[in-house]
Amino acid sequence: MEENEIGLISSGNLVEVSAILQNFLKQNENVTAFTNLSGNNRRVILWTSIFQHLQNSSSESIHALCLATIRVLSRDKTDIENLMCEKWITILIEKAGLYNFMKVDDEAMMSMTMPPQDIVVEAMKCLCNIAFNSEVARALCAHTSIAEGLVGRLRTYKEIAFKEDIMLFDMKLLFILTALRFDIRSKIKGELHGLDYLISCLGELLLEATVTSEGAAASTSSGLIEDDQHCLLSDKQQAIACEILKAMFNLVLQSSGEEAHESEEATYLKLMPVLTSLLHAHTSNEEKLMELRSNVANLLTSVPPSYYPFLTPELGDGERAQYMYEGRSMDALQSLVNLLQSRLTLTTNTTNQHENLSPILTVMIKGSRGCRAQRKYLRQVVLPPLRDVSLPPERGTALRNQLCRLLTTPVMSVRDLVAEFLFILCKENVGRMVKYTGFGNSAGHLAQKGLLGGPQASSQYSSSSEDSDTEEYRAAEPRIDPVVGCTRPPASNPFEGMTEEQASSQYSSSSEDSDTEEYRAAEPRIDPVVGCTRPPASNPFEGMTEEQKGLLGGPQASSQYSSSSEDSDTEEYRAAEPRIDPVVGCTRPPASNPFEGMTEEQRTEADSGAAARVRRASSASSQYSSSSEDSDTEEYRAAEPRIDPVVGCTRPPASNPFERMTEEQKEYEAMKLVNLFDRLVSHGVVRPAAVGADGRPRPVEHVCELRDHPPYRPSS
Repeated sequence: MEENEIGLISSGNLVEVSAILQNFLKQNENVTAFTNLSGNNRRVILWTSIFQHLQNSSSESIHALCLATIRVLSRDKTDIENLMCEKWITILIEKAGLYNFMKVDDEAMMSMTMPPQDIVVEAMKCLCNIAFNSEVARALCAHTSIAEGLVGRLRTYKEIAFKEDIMLFDMKLLFILTALRFDIRSKIKGELHGLDYLISCLGELLLEATVTSEGAAASTSSGLIEDDQHCLLSDKQQAIACEILKAMFNLVLQSSGEEAHESEEATYLKLMPVLTSLLHAHTSNEEKLMELRSNVANLLTSVPPSYYPFLTPELGDGERAQYMYEGRSMDALQSLVNLLQSRLTLTTNTTNQHENLSPILTVMIKGSRGCRAQRKYLRQVVLPPLRDVSLPPERGTALRNQLCRLLTTPVMSVRDLVAEFLFILCKENVGRMVKYTGFGNSAGHLAQKGLLGGPQASSQYSSSSEDSDTEEYRAAEPRIDPVVGCTRPPASNPFEGMTEEQASSQYSSSSEDSDTEEYRAAEPRIDPVVGCTRPPASNPFEGMTEEQKGLLGGPQASSQYSSSSEDSDTEEYRAAEPRIDPVVGCTRPPASNPFEGMTEEQRTEADSGAAARVRRASSASSQYSSSSEDSDTEEYRAAEPRIDPVVGCTRPPASNPFERMTEEQKEYEAMKLVNLFDRLVSHGVVRPAAVGADGRPRPVEHVCELRDHPPYRPSS
């Protein structure tokens, strides 16, 4: 915008102002930065002029254009912190119609005197942009009654004719303020009970969608509707639901934990059926459906596991569901499984693995721990009975294969979540984990939990169910290499296709003695520790006279001293000698007693704490019952003796080195071993043992000598 145009906006000619603003909006529809406003205070003058028109009732005809201009200008963060003032924020709140809903406790709810629809919508857009880009604006909002206005309007959406047009931006603004301002978040959740109103608003949205979709189920050609109990959300309803879920996430996250507070139980009991219905819902396309389910999953990460059974309610007489297990509807859980499958398919690299996979994996872990039926259903879907064990667990497109590939991802948070999820589905049993994932994939997680050699008590899980091993798995089980989790192809024969003469020549050339004459001559002097010969040690007394040797204590000088000299050890040294540490050459102070100064109660408490830590370390999975069902299929049992636990699959049988050899080749190989043994005997490495009168071999003298008197090896 040019400087002369800014001057015309300040002049007050509404026709010219309207033309300038319309042209500005047309040219800058998608612009986010306005560098031409940085000089000569143009930005300040323009903002001030527009807000002057908004305060002037005579300029009401251009208020919508003024608000649209503010919406576009507020995309630019430049100097926005210095521009904001409480008066301007108050004007926007007033134009948004929020001051009509300040008295949330007034049951009568004052008359609905709302500004025009276009004014309200543009003002809400301005508030969203400014609150998102300016900390000063958010602080000013905290000192106004904007929170009361937003929550108050939640209760009266039924009375507003254009509610869907403003609900979306109400929820966006609520999400921004609760995410970035702790004081507003606490006020809305505690004082204003905003979470309860959001749940009710979400429930009303679902009811309206259900009514809307009754006649659409038959006419929908996308196949998204299976029956009339699953509602169809329009694109606008889907967007509103996502924004409500985001705002609810901020409020629930504040007090998330493993156990809910007593005051929150009623809230969670109202929330879970609504989330279940949202997971049943359908949208116009797959992308919007996954976005909706992703926001539900994000909210579920903050819900305690004890409320997860409400996602899979028990079916009454005559009730049915598309996915059922043990008398429960698994439709909502299957929707989460579909979300996991979609996220795994879309995440092809490690860039966004944490953002895409952590929430849904956390939900799967909580559901598996919080509800036995959900764990058993997820095990059927994720870890079905093994049939084909010819490929490693990480190869393939099934859900199990995709999760096994993530067990070795460099993103540690995702790797640990996947491993924990699979470990729970395996009822925290090390053997079953190795069976389904391979030892090579699961070793890191098992070592981290200290379960590679410890006890595996599983008191939480029952063992009363039937065996799930398939016939194919039992047949292949003896050939499965447990390291890779599959069978291996037989090794190829390197002599295949050779004639007998070629094979014999190959053996002969590879078995010849390769020791050179130089090596044989130097072999007796080779130090096996360093793998080479050492130079002979020099004589330190070489070139000295007898007198010099005597002064230095040489071998000729020691003869003048008798060995019967008196002992020079003092009484003090003899008394302290048993306590002297030869490493440091002095006595060490006695170790302090950790229980010194403690009372009997303190000692007992310390012993109890140490014993508790030992018990926890020795039984990592003691919370699970040992009566869980055996899930081995017939195919797995048949292949189990051949499974290599490191790779998690069968390995091919080792080839016989003497297979396809002629008798002459076998005799030649045997003679090589005899010659090698003769060389060991001739060099004194091996000596024959004698048999005593009692019929037992006598101890080999040189071996006993080496054991009792190890040879001195000079340091390098």
